[in-house]
Amino acid sequence: MVLIGTKDRKRGINMKNKKFMNERYATAGVNSELPFLYQMAIWQRLALFHKEGIEIDYFQVFEFEILIVDGLKVQKMRHRQECPEYEKEYVIPIVEDGFTGSVWVIDDGPYATMLFPSEY
Repeated sequence: MVLIGTKDRKRGINMKNKKFMNERYATAGVNSELPFLYQMAIWQRLALFHKEGIEIDYFQVFEFEILIVDGLKVQKMRHRQECPEYEKEYVIPIVEDGFTGSVWVIDDGPYATMLFPSEY
């Protein structure tokens, strides 16, 4: 696994109470197959939960799909969690050849891990 983020000590955030604001890791599979900009989009989306005051589950699912809109390829990212129920879709610029598949992000306290379901 590769560390791709660190604790935010500069802003004085109580890291114990903030899911996904701890040490962040991505598996080798994610690092080799998921474009880095999509990885950053996932971490950024999770950080925004705290700013928006949305309750966040320890288990997050991101599903990626390539769409054709007005003759152009775009990337759809569907973000969901089960408890509390939440779902939102985003259309983002396509990077490289795009990506199709699911990515899980699991927060288990001291760190959060981004992985493919097949790596669980």
